[in-house]
This record gives sequence, C-alpha cells and structure tokens, in this order.
Amino acid sequence: MGKESKDAVYDFSASNMMKAGSGDRQEFGHFSEDGLEYIVDTTDTPRPWLNYLGNQDYGVVFGGRGEGLSWYKSMLARVTKYTTYEYVPRDPDAGRSIFVRDNGLNKAGSMGFGAEGEEELSYRCTQGLGYTNLQRSFLGLDYSWKIFVPTEGPVEMWELNIANNGSEAKDISIFPFLQWQLTQNVYNPPLAYASVSDYKTDVSARFDVESNAIVASNSNTEQPLKFGGFFATDAEVAGYDCSRKSFIGKGSEELPDAVWAGACSNSSAGNQESIAALCISAVLEPGETRTFRFVGGVIEDGVPVKTYVDKYLSADAFEREFEALRQYWKHVVEDTVFVDTPDEEVNLWCNVRLKHLMHQTKRWTRSLDRGYRDILQDLRGFVIINPLEVRKYLLKTLSFQYADGRAPRQWSEVGASHDLRDYSDSPVWIPDALTGYIKETGDL
Repeated sequence: MGKESKDAVYDFSASNMMKAGSGDRQEFGHFSEDGLEYIVDTTDTPRPWLNYLGNQDYGVVFGGRGEGLSWYKSMLARVTKYTTYEYVPRDPDAGRSIFVRDNGLNKAGSMGFGAEGEEELSYRCTQGLGYTNLQRSFLGLDYSWKIFVPTEGPVEMWELNIANNGSEAKDISIFPFLQWQLTQNVYNPPLAYASVSDYKTDVSARFDVESNAIVASNSNTEQPLKFGGFFATDAEVAGYDCSRKSFIGKGSEELPDAVWAGACSNSSAGNQESIAALCISAVLEPGETRTFRFVGGVIEDGVPVKTYVDKYLSADAFEREFEALRQYWKHVVEDTVFVDTPDEEVNLWCNVRLKHLMHQTKRWTRSLDRGYRDILQDLRGFVIINPLEVRKYLLKTLSFQYADGRAPRQWSEVGASHDLRDYSDSPVWIPDALTGYIKETGDL
C-alpha cells in the first residue's frame, strides 16, 4: 500500500469526491457515468478504499488489496481474522487473497500486490453497490475478481476470470486464501468487550472431500453464538492447506511459501491458526478465458455444509444471485424516495451514496451490539426506504424498554449479555423514531 507523504494534500471535499458522469477524474479514481460505481485506478491511496458488502446476516468489508474482514449477525462475531477494533482494516493478512504461480516462469503474484519485480501494467478496483470487482494484469495474464454478498444467506461469493491474451500457453496454479477467526466478543462488565474464545487454540479446520470444501469449527462451548466456517469451489482441487504455518511457512502474507513451491501440503489444523487455502491447477491456451468460482462463509448451527455448497455453487447460482442483488439496489435507487434537483452531485449523493450508507448503519449499527439510541436514529432515516423493515426493528427495540420509560445502553443480537448501563438519552429518541414512522406510513 502506498505511503502518504508528509507534504501530501488530499482533497476529500464533497465537490471533489462527488463529481460524476462528466469524465472528471479525481486523484484516486472517478465515478462511473451512471454514478452507481466508484472506480479506483491506483493502489497508492492514503488509506484502504473499502466497500461494505452484506445482507441482514452476513457482512464483508473489502478493500483494493483484499484488506478487510467478515462477520456473522454482528461485527462482534468475526468469521475471518481481524483481531483489532479499528474501523479501517489495514493488515492484508486480515482479509482475503488470490495468489497465482506461473509454473513455466517459476514466478508468482497476487491479486492484492501483483507480481514482484513487475511494473504495474493495469489496475482497477470497481466499488459498486453490494459488490467489488478487482482487475489487474501480471505474469502475462489478465484477471478479474468479483466478490459480493447475496441478498440472503451467510455467504460471500467470488468469481475469478483469467484471460490469456498472449501467444503462448500458460501453466498456472491458483491459490485462493482466507484466514479464520470464528470467535465472538461479548460485553463483559467491567472489562467492556472481551473475546469468549481464542482463534489460535479453539478453532480447527479440515478438508471435507464430499463437499469439496474446507470446513472450520470452534470447539469452545461457552461462545453464545454457535457457528463454523466453510470455503468451497466448483473446480477440481489439486491440494489444500488448513494450517497457516504450513501454507505461509517462512514466507509472508504477500507471497506464502506454498505459492512459491507451487503446491499445498494438505494440512489440517488444530490448536494453531487455521486458514482456508486451496490449490487449483490450470493450463490456459492463447486466447482462452477460464472462470473459477468460490463460496465461503458461515455454517449455521446444525446446517450441513453441503446445503450451502449445493445452493451457491450450482450451475446458475452466481448469475441468479448477482442479478437478484442488482435488482435489489435498482429498486432502492429508483423506486424509493427520489431526489431531483438542478445539482446532479446532490442527486447522486441522496439517491445512491446516502441510501447505501443508510443500509450499512441500519444493518450494523456502528459495528458493535445494537446501541439503543443508535438504532433509533438509523431507523428514523431508513423509514423512507423500507418502512416494513423499520417496523420490525422498532418493535424489537421497544421490547427492551423498561416499564418506567428508561432503556438499556445497548442490546445484543447474538445471545450475549446486554449492556444495561443507565444512559439517560437512550429513550429520548423513541418519540422521534415513532412519529417519523407514523407520518411515513399512517400505521397506528
């Protein structure tokens, strides 16, 4: 990631960031003509350029180098490794990666960092509504990696397209990678938030032949939310690693030892850091493009992993789920409250970006448990987009109010202890949220 110069001055003003459709290019990228995507065309940004992907049960933060994390039900229940509580993830090993080795050239690279010693030929990170598409070229091949979370289901879906536009065949090995955490932080007064289990000792992982997937689980019975993880592909698997030590070796997260060697060691993992890394072999002829699909996410308590694999890796699953996602956001942008002013930048902000931001705050409420005042503030704004969803959350939020009118500081979505500290402004936002809902719907 590029380092920020002490003398660098970045213009993050609304007028600079919200130019769209006119072909104006800012320092790091530009909006698409319709304003629905922001296209970052440099890796040299002062901070990771992140996108929030998610539905009601599963969320992902994803950056232009693969930085990020994923969670289940609450950002306190981490699926992939992210052990700090900074709001902006910076550590590449906390996210995802796809490594590629050219077996003829004995060289390797990754979607996050390209190939060592090669000049950056092309790079584009398209951050859309609910999806990210990362494109770059290295080792004589052109790559496109799309990641999205469907409208329903605790999973993330990856589609990797590799094109050989050269004149010679390419013998390559592909290594998709993520690292498990599968732990939950809970409110534990007076220590505030603390992890119930240890991702280094409580999480184990193995390869399941029947589902063609790596399966991970947490053995700690005291964790309130019971969930495991899986990572699967529709391609033939040449090898796998579940042990971070076996895969990374003495190398680095940018280029692990297994990638340099061109093969995984088929390791399982227990009482150590667990990962999901697959090895897929392919030969691409000149002019050929190949597509590889991967699905990862949560195994909910009692649900067989093959249920997820069969649903999300079926023949038409990717096209079906991505079209459903596209139609959902089309409805949000075009069919809910619509702002039309002489200023196109204001229209774009209100009709696209603001609606996207409101979705994320309503879904994840500042990233921790459900802050009582926070959720009421978010619902007050979200009512113009989805009144039925607001009604559901209003009833649930009001169920935690005490008989004397007071309310807790926050409540847990994931079976942990509620934060019962007496904050006097917790119930203050009830009248505003309720009257806003009634005025919008007439529902008494």
